[in-house]
Amino acid sequence: MHAPRTRHAGCITFVEFHLMVPSDMRAVETHETCDRIEGALRTELGAAVITTPVEPEGNAEHQGVLVL
Repeated sequence: MHAPRTRHAGCITFVEFHLMVPSDMRAVETHETCDRIEGALRTELGAAVITTPVEPEGNAEHQGVLVL
């Protein structure tokens, strides 16, 4: 992941980060991975608005941690 951002507005936390995935990862797997990460974040943060743009690893703007 790269480009993490967070902010608070009242009692709501907003979280955004770009998720890099293998270029050959199927769409269903990508969505399952995003759902799992977003669920874990909501468990820790409570009511949060989470935005997770997904980028294939070869097209990523930055290098970071690759989630398999």
